[in-house]
Amino acid sequence: MNTISEVPPKEQQRAVPHRIGVWRSASTTASVAYVIATVCGVALAFFAVEPIQACFVAAWWIFVMVVIRSDLADFLIPDHASLGIALLGLAAIGTRSLWIPEPSPWPSLPWSHGAIAVLAAMVQGATAAAVLWVVGRTFRAIRGFDGLGFGDVKLAGASAIWLDPWQQALALHLATLTAIGVVLLTRNEGLRAGDGALPFGAFLAPAAWITYLAVTMGPQWFEVAP
Repeated sequence: MNTISEVPPKEQQRAVPHRIGVWRSASTTASVAYVIATVCGVALAFFAVEPIQACFVAAWWIFVMVVIRSDLADFLIPDHASLGIALLGLAAIGTRSLWIPEPSPWPSLPWSHGAIAVLAAMVQGATAAAVLWVVGRTFRAIRGFDGLGFGDVKLAGASAIWLDPWQQALALHLATLTAIGVVLLTRNEGLRAGDGALPFGAFLAPAAWITYLAVTMGPQWFEVAP
Protein backbone atom coordinates (compact mmCIF):
# COMPACT_ATOMS: atom_id res chain seq x y z
CA MET A 1 0.00 0.00 0.00
CA ASN A 2 1.44 3.34 -1.00
CA THR A 3 2.23 6.00 1.53
CA ILE A 4 2.35 9.69 0.68
CA SER A 5 6.12 9.48 0.30
CA GLU A 6 5.68 6.81 -2.36
CA VAL A 7 3.33 8.87 -4.50
CA PRO A 8 5.07 10.20 -7.62
CA PRO A 9 6.20 13.84 -7.23
CA LYS A 10 3.76 15.19 -9.82
CA GLU A 11 0.83 13.51 -8.10
CA GLN A 12 2.00 14.87 -4.75
CA GLN A 13 2.05 18.35 -6.23
CA ARG A 14 -1.53 17.98 -7.45
CA ALA A 15 -2.86 16.29 -4.30
CA VAL A 16 -1.31 18.20 -1.42
CA PRO A 17 -0.29 21.87 -1.91
CA HIS A 18 -3.71 23.18 -2.93
CA ARG A 19 -5.03 22.09 0.46
CA ILE A 20 -2.07 23.19 2.52
CA GLY A 21 -1.93 26.56 0.81
CA VAL A 22 -5.25 27.56 2.36
CA TRP A 23 -3.70 27.34 5.82
CA ARG A 24 -0.16 28.54 5.13
CA SER A 25 0.78 32.16 5.57
CA ALA A 26 4.33 33.52 5.56
CA SER A 27 3.29 37.15 5.79
CA THR A 28 4.69 39.60 8.30
CA THR A 29 1.22 40.01 9.77
CA ALA A 30 0.98 36.29 10.52
CA SER A 31 4.42 36.30 12.15
CA VAL A 32 3.54 39.28 14.32
CA ALA A 33 0.24 37.67 15.31
CA TYR A 34 2.12 34.48 16.23
CA VAL A 35 4.51 36.39 18.51
CA ILE A 36 1.69 38.38 20.12
CA ALA A 37 -0.35 35.23 20.75
CA THR A 38 2.67 33.54 22.32
CA VAL A 39 3.38 36.46 24.64
CA CYS A 40 -0.28 36.85 25.61
CA GLY A 41 -0.59 33.15 26.41
CA VAL A 42 2.49 33.20 28.63
CA ALA A 43 1.23 36.32 30.42
CA LEU A 44 -2.20 34.75 30.92
CA ALA A 45 -0.62 31.65 32.44
CA PHE A 46 1.11 33.72 35.11
CA PHE A 47 -2.08 35.68 35.73
CA ALA A 48 -4.31 32.63 36.13
CA VAL A 49 -2.08 30.07 37.81
CA GLU A 50 0.10 30.08 40.92
CA PRO A 51 3.69 31.12 40.08
CA ILE A 52 5.45 27.75 40.22
CA GLN A 53 2.73 25.97 38.27
CA ALA A 54 2.54 28.91 35.87
CA CYS A 55 6.07 28.20 34.67
CA PHE A 56 4.95 24.79 33.41
CA VAL A 57 1.69 26.12 31.95
CA ALA A 58 3.50 28.96 30.15
CA ALA A 59 6.01 26.52 28.67
CA TRP A 60 3.10 24.31 27.62
CA TRP A 61 1.61 27.26 25.73
CA ILE A 62 4.88 27.80 23.87
CA PHE A 63 4.72 24.19 22.67
CA VAL A 64 1.07 24.74 21.74
CA MET A 65 2.12 27.61 19.50
CA VAL A 66 4.80 25.40 17.92
CA VAL A 67 2.11 22.83 17.13
CA ILE A 68 -0.22 25.46 15.69
CA ARG A 69 2.41 26.96 13.43
CA SER A 70 3.75 23.62 12.19
CA ASP A 71 0.36 21.99 11.66
CA LEU A 72 -1.10 24.98 9.84
CA ALA A 73 1.92 25.23 7.56
CA ASP A 74 2.83 21.60 6.90
CA PHE A 75 0.15 19.36 8.43
CA LEU A 76 2.87 18.12 10.76
CA ILE A 77 2.85 17.94 14.57
CA PRO A 78 6.48 17.84 15.79
CA ASP A 79 7.21 14.92 18.09
CA HIS A 80 9.32 17.16 20.31
CA ALA A 81 6.30 19.40 20.90
CA SER A 82 4.07 16.51 21.98
CA LEU A 83 6.88 15.09 24.10
CA GLY A 84 7.48 18.49 25.68
CA ILE A 85 3.79 18.85 26.55
CA ALA A 86 3.79 15.39 28.14
CA LEU A 87 6.96 15.93 30.16
CA LEU A 88 5.79 19.34 31.35
CA GLY A 89 2.52 17.80 32.51
CA LEU A 90 4.29 15.08 34.47
CA ALA A 91 6.71 17.60 35.97
CA ALA A 92 3.85 19.92 36.94
CA ILE A 93 1.97 17.09 38.62
CA GLY A 94 5.05 15.83 40.45
CA THR A 95 6.14 19.29 41.55
CA ARG A 96 2.67 20.27 42.69
CA SER A 97 2.67 17.45 45.22
CA LEU A 98 5.71 18.99 46.90
CA TRP A 99 3.96 22.17 48.05
CA ILE A 100 0.39 20.89 48.36
CA PRO A 101 0.57 18.27 51.11
CA GLU A 102 -1.88 15.40 50.79
CA PRO A 103 -2.12 12.17 52.75
CA SER A 104 0.20 9.49 51.47
CA PRO A 105 -0.71 5.80 51.42
CA TRP A 106 2.79 5.14 52.73
CA PRO A 107 3.64 7.66 55.52
CA SER A 108 7.27 6.57 55.50
CA LEU A 109 7.51 7.64 51.85
CA PRO A 110 6.30 11.27 51.73
CA TRP A 111 6.95 11.47 47.99
CA SER A 112 4.69 8.50 47.24
CA HIS A 113 1.59 10.63 46.64
CA GLY A 114 3.37 12.56 43.88
CA ALA A 115 4.67 9.35 42.34
CA ILE A 116 1.18 7.87 42.28
CA ALA A 117 -0.22 11.05 40.72
CA VAL A 118 2.45 10.97 38.01
CA LEU A 119 1.79 7.29 37.30
CA ALA A 120 -1.96 7.92 37.10
CA ALA A 121 -1.37 10.78 34.66
CA MET A 122 0.79 8.54 32.47
CA VAL A 123 -1.94 5.90 32.39
CA GLN A 124 -4.50 8.61 31.63
CA GLY A 125 -2.46 9.92 28.70
CA ALA A 126 -1.82 6.45 27.30
CA THR A 127 -5.51 5.60 27.57
CA ALA A 128 -6.57 8.76 25.74
CA ALA A 129 -4.04 8.09 22.96
CA ALA A 130 -5.21 4.48 22.66
CA VAL A 131 -8.86 5.50 22.40
CA LEU A 132 -8.17 8.03 19.64
CA TRP A 133 -5.93 5.54 17.83
CA VAL A 134 -8.80 3.03 17.80
CA VAL A 135 -11.16 5.74 16.55
CA GLY A 136 -8.71 6.62 13.78
CA ARG A 137 -8.22 3.01 12.72
CA THR A 138 -11.96 2.39 12.76
CA PHE A 139 -12.53 5.43 10.56
CA ARG A 140 -9.88 4.22 8.12
CA ALA A 141 -11.41 0.74 8.00
CA ILE A 142 -14.83 2.19 7.20
CA ARG A 143 -13.91 5.04 4.87
CA GLY A 144 -10.68 3.77 3.36
CA PHE A 145 -8.53 6.78 4.26
CA ASP A 146 -7.09 8.36 7.39
CA GLY A 147 -9.36 10.69 9.31
CA LEU A 148 -6.98 11.19 12.22
CA GLY A 149 -3.21 11.37 11.92
CA PHE A 150 -0.91 9.61 14.36
CA GLY A 151 0.52 13.00 15.28
CA ASP A 152 -2.95 13.97 16.52
CA VAL A 153 -3.08 10.77 18.57
CA LYS A 154 0.26 11.51 20.24
CA LEU A 155 -0.74 15.11 20.88
CA ALA A 156 -4.02 14.00 22.45
CA GLY A 157 -2.18 11.60 24.73
CA ALA A 158 0.27 14.28 25.80
CA SER A 159 -2.49 16.81 26.47
CA ALA A 160 -4.52 14.22 28.40
CA ILE A 161 -1.79 14.10 31.03
CA TRP A 162 -2.91 17.57 32.07
CA LEU A 163 -6.67 16.88 31.97
CA ASP A 164 -9.05 14.48 33.63
CA PRO A 165 -11.43 12.46 31.40
CA TRP A 166 -14.24 15.03 31.64
CA GLN A 167 -11.88 17.86 30.71
CA GLN A 168 -10.45 15.78 27.86
CA ALA A 169 -13.93 15.37 26.42
CA LEU A 170 -14.54 19.09 26.79
CA ALA A 171 -11.28 19.94 25.03
CA LEU A 172 -12.05 17.52 22.20
CA HIS A 173 -15.50 19.05 21.70
CA LEU A 174 -14.04 22.56 21.76
CA ALA A 175 -11.41 21.62 19.17
CA THR A 176 -13.94 19.90 16.93
CA LEU A 177 -16.48 22.73 17.03
CA THR A 178 -13.77 25.31 16.38
CA ALA A 179 -12.45 23.32 13.42
CA ILE A 180 -15.95 23.01 11.97
CA GLY A 181 -16.46 26.75 12.40
CA VAL A 182 -13.21 27.55 10.60
CA VAL A 183 -14.11 25.22 7.73
CA LEU A 184 -17.49 26.92 7.36
CA LEU A 185 -15.92 30.38 7.44
CA THR A 186 -13.27 29.49 4.85
CA ARG A 187 -15.40 27.39 2.51
CA ASN A 188 -15.54 30.30 0.06
CA GLU A 189 -11.76 30.78 0.18
CA GLY A 190 -10.74 27.57 -1.54
CA LEU A 191 -11.23 24.98 1.18
CA ARG A 192 -13.82 22.51 -0.04
CA ALA A 193 -15.45 19.79 1.99
CA GLY A 194 -14.09 17.21 -0.41
CA ASP A 195 -10.50 18.27 0.15
CA GLY A 196 -10.54 16.51 3.51
CA ALA A 197 -7.23 17.91 4.80
CA LEU A 198 -7.59 19.68 8.14
CA PRO A 199 -4.81 20.50 10.64
CA PHE A 200 -6.74 19.20 13.65
CA GLY A 201 -3.73 19.44 15.95
CA ALA A 202 -3.80 23.21 15.50
CA PHE A 203 -7.23 23.16 17.14
CA LEU A 204 -6.69 20.39 19.68
CA ALA A 205 -3.51 21.79 21.23
CA PRO A 206 -4.95 25.21 22.19
CA ALA A 207 -8.31 23.67 23.14
CA ALA A 208 -6.61 21.48 25.75
CA TRP A 209 -4.62 24.43 27.12
CA ILE A 210 -7.68 26.69 27.26
CA THR A 211 -9.70 23.97 28.99
CA TYR A 212 -7.00 23.50 31.62
CA LEU A 213 -6.78 27.23 32.22
CA ALA A 214 -10.56 27.63 32.39
CA VAL A 215 -10.82 24.83 34.94
CA THR A 216 -8.00 26.38 36.96
CA MET A 217 -9.59 29.82 36.94
CA GLY A 218 -13.14 28.62 37.60
CA PRO A 219 -13.27 24.96 38.65
CA GLN A 220 -16.85 25.30 39.83
CA TRP A 221 -17.93 25.83 36.20
CA PHE A 222 -16.80 22.34 35.25
CA GLU A 223 -17.82 20.26 38.25
CA VAL A 224 -19.94 17.26 37.35
CA ALA A 225 -22.11 15.59 39.95
CA PRO A 226 -21.35 11.88 40.32
